[in-house]
Amino acid sequence: MQYKNPFIRRYPQHPITLINSIDLKFNSYYIAGYTRNKLYLGNYTAPLHMIAIGPGLKTRQIIEIAFEPKNIPFKSVRIAVRDSIFYLMDGSVPAVFTGSTKNWKVNSQLKGVPYFTLAEPIDTTSILFRSNNSKKGSHVFGVYKENRHPESSYNPSLLKQQIDGIFDTDGILVFDPKKQRMVYVYYYRNEFIVADKELTLKYRGHTIDTITQAKIKIAYLNKNTSRKMAAPPLTVNAHAALCENLLFVHSNIQGQFEEEQLWKNAYIMDVYDLKKHRYLLSFAIYKVGDKKLRALYVTASHLYALMDNELVVYELRTVLKKEITGN
Repeated sequence: MQYKNPFIRRYPQHPITLINSIDLKFNSYYIAGYTRNKLYLGNYTAPLHMIAIGPGLKTRQIIEIAFEPKNIPFKSVRIAVRDSIFYLMDGSVPAVFTGSTKNWKVNSQLKGVPYFTLAEPIDTTSILFRSNNSKKGSHVFGVYKENRHPESSYNPSLLKQQIDGIFDTDGILVFDPKKQRMVYVYYYRNEFIVADKELTLKYRGHTIDTITQAKIKIAYLNKNTSRKMAAPPLTVNAHAALCENLLFVHSNIQGQFEEEQLWKNAYIMDVYDLKKHRYLLSFAIYKVGDKKLRALYVTASHLYALMDNELVVYELRTVLKKEITGN
């Protein structure tokens, strides 16, 4: 759904160049991480199966994680790869296991992890997560630390409720292990949050559109014990990726003087400078047939776009590389 706004995007010439694309055969893959020039893909339907993709998408390595779950009732497993460590996480259990990428064997578990709906590893003993508090089940961010006595601390003021505290605060969580900070981009309003690994707010930023209030309608069911969307929501920000000081946001909001054909044929990416607190530029990622964009990942030199079963890689050109390096 598109919603025209009175703002004008800045489209510099050729900020990215298409390098290659590959057919993964299945649309159940997601981006698990990037390290040592390899992009790691997890698989929602085969949780212990992974693929490591080499530079330019020219090499492909199949990985099978060695793990015996011992009757744990997993429902939604996600793998995250950080340097030489991988994390196997499921917030519905809840459980977080770790292992080495040298042998891909699960060898330890973080004890006492709370239930979570989103999570990003900080290191081998701490996790940044989003959960639901006891007050009407609203979203809240927390940090788990595996000390001598495992504990979780929360920052209830980080997310700002507008309607129900769940759907209106839903969004995309990205974490930068190098800078040790998180960015949370709201789905349904023009706002994102930047905080450190202790959940200390650094600042609240805004995307360039003007939708400050979530345009959603909630239906309450079973005597207000459950809720669901009563109408299709207006999604403002659909995907996000973080690299150094740059935040890349896939926007669904059409600006002034933008042709309908462009929006029909491409996904629009807006780039924000987190250091200077400003909008930088925009560019288009052209669609592959009718495939839907599922995920983004950006390194200092490349952008990866996962469109259903198609993985596409683009090289960042000078206009973006300069902003990433600060030169």
